Amino acid sequence: DQSNPRRVRAIFSSHEFFDLLGVPPVLGRGFVPEDDDPNANLVVVLGYNFWRNQYAADPSIVGQTIYLSNQASTVVGVTAENFHFVAHRSLADPVGADIYTNFRVDLTQTSPGSGSFAGLALLRPEVSPDQLEAALTAAAEVSDKFFDNKGLRLWAIRLQTELTEKARPALMALVGSAAFLLLILSANLATLLLGRASVRERELGIRAALGASRGRIFSSVLGESLIVGVLGGAIGVALAYAGTNLIVSLAPENLPRISEVGVDGSILIVAALVTFGMAFAAGLAPALQGMRGSMTSVLKEGGSRSGGSLRGARMRSVLVAVQVALSLMLLVGAGLVAQAFAGLLRQDPGFDPSSTLTFRVPLPSATYDAQGAKNFHQQLVERLENMPGVRAAGAVTIVSLTGTTSQTGVGFPGAEGNTGDADQDRPLIDWFRVTPGYFRSAGLRLLAGRSFDASDSERGTSVIIDDVLARRFFPNSSPVGRQAAFLGDTATIVGVIDQPRFYNVHSDDRGQVYISFASIPTRTMSYAVRTEIDPNTLIGATRQALREMDPAVPMSEIRTLESIVKDSLGKQRLSLTLLGGFALGALLLATLGIYGVVANSVVRRTQEMGVRMALGADAGRVLRMVLGQGLRLVGVGAVVGLLGAVATSRLLTGVMVGVDAGNPLVYALVAMGLVAVAAAASYLPARRATRIDPIEALRPE
Repeated sequence: DQSNPRRVRAIFSSHEFFDLLGVPPVLGRGFVPEDDDPNANLVVVLGYNFWRNQYAADPSIVGQTIYLSNQASTVVGVTAENFHFVAHRSLADPVGADIYTNFRVDLTQTSPGSGSFAGLALLRPEVSPDQLEAALTAAAEVSDKFFDNKGLRLWAIRLQTELTEKARPALMALVGSAAFLLLILSANLATLLLGRASVRERELGIRAALGASRGRIFSSVLGESLIVGVLGGAIGVALAYAGTNLIVSLAPENLPRISEVGVDGSILIVAALVTFGMAFAAGLAPALQGMRGSMTSVLKEGGSRSGGSLRGARMRSVLVAVQVALSLMLLVGAGLVAQAFAGLLRQDPGFDPSSTLTFRVPLPSATYDAQGAKNFHQQLVERLENMPGVRAAGAVTIVSLTGTTSQTGVGFPGAEGNTGDADQDRPLIDWFRVTPGYFRSAGLRLLAGRSFDASDSERGTSVIIDDVLARRFFPNSSPVGRQAAFLGDTATIVGVIDQPRFYNVHSDDRGQVYISFASIPTRTMSYAVRTEIDPNTLIGATRQALREMDPAVPMSEIRTLESIVKDSLGKQRLSLTLLGGFALGALLLATLGIYGVVANSVVRRTQEMGVRMALGADAGRVLRMVLGQGLRLVGVGAVVGLLGAVATSRLLTGVMVGVDAGNPLVYALVAMGLVAVAAAASYLPARRATRIDPIEALRPE
């Protein structure tokens, strides 16, 4: 429907594409050699999710006509459901494709500077890295001769590595955190079951006296553990469904394959195996304790002081110390990541994102030439500036933190920062085309000189550079009025801006150069509209203005600039949320473990405490004794945990930029907080111990 256009992500591919990747379309066909002819008709293969969402999974779509940039295109197929090829975007994150269309490019008629293409190669098993590098070098030499473009270099990148290397450290940290939490949970369950087994020593002794074999006692105690594990696993699966939806809602939209995150059959099988294994491991120790108990000692009134009980108490103490150590490691990790995230939030992105609406307007090449695109975008900016509630409006090639832009080299003849090295003196920079009002509308800060005006409409007239280039090449003088060798012309530097962060909020060291949009117009532009009201309230009026100019032109990627800055930290925020959740879960389990051990100890030592109080021990002394037991467990676990945290915290540098693995404040706060929680967990059973009536406690004696 040409009256309701939408922006899609498309990949141009040669006919070998689907066959090479070994994923044929689920409907229709892929591309054939004839589709690569520059004069061939435009054909498309729809991505599965795009087909399902936009065409309700209608199989009759194959053979129908859709319009790409106002060009009629025939749908020839639909990709498989599990096929998710992504478009690599230089320094930006990969994005999934909605549509695949045939290549139709005559490379013999294409300028080397007109764009870039990515090649895919499926290697035979016997091909070595050296052979691959030699083949790529030979291909680059052929291209050099053909295009007379000396210096081309090709290198190989493993596709899987390219797509996963940035996410791998964070995923490994989260998997490690989940494993820690599983160990803590196992230790906690074993502690509780050991405590229950010690309370049941008399019962198990009676059963043994009545003829129950050790094997029967073993299977009985272990069976109870498995029942508890199965029930807990069922509750966990139910919570997993709800938790998965929460994780997906918290994840940024550009997180690759986030839509596929869910609980499926394989997850349920793994969960069942883990649950069974954990329940078996946790129940093994109490089952062995129950089987090995001395029938004679447990039938005595004082059986609670048997050697088996002492071994059980020691084992429970060790398990609690392990829980504390693992919990402290997780808490330290979460604290370090939280400290780094707080630092990212304080970073200055180089612009003021408040009250600004952004969107993208792509003009179809079949309808608009360069002059037509120039007129359209200039008229749209004027319409936006005249809207009620608008303070400023402007357009740029692409808004900061939303993708990638063009790169080229720039030189500054006669600049004092030149070194004489051709490569050093002509660095690769990002360059942008902007309308005069963009700097104000996007909240950029002009440090020197002026912005663009109507006099800058001719190519090569003027440029604006950022302060990174200014400091590097003009350390002791103003660059305003000096010359820049840029895009084959020599332009005058008319202004300097504070560099807006383009790829990451936390760092951006690539220089930036801006030219007037009117000097080199382009079809697709991103807009920034700074308002005096809620920017979202202007979406309808903006869409209507665009529709009045051309109803076939879509308005896409509609977001506020504040949300763009916020979403740029989405992956870090998700990592912090998950790691923090694991850490809080670990703290809760460790607290329960400490409480359980101390409470069980109070029950078992009731007679001892009665004797102490009968002999004159006051409540304060008993309170300190019980609290000391809990704090000793925490102290041992905390020392081990701190050593482990120091050894492993450096792995968190891949989770979030700015993690200071040696921050002593985080270690100290976490350790003190854990001690405070342990003291609180021990206080309730300690208070109960002070209220023991010596007469009642000694009555059995």
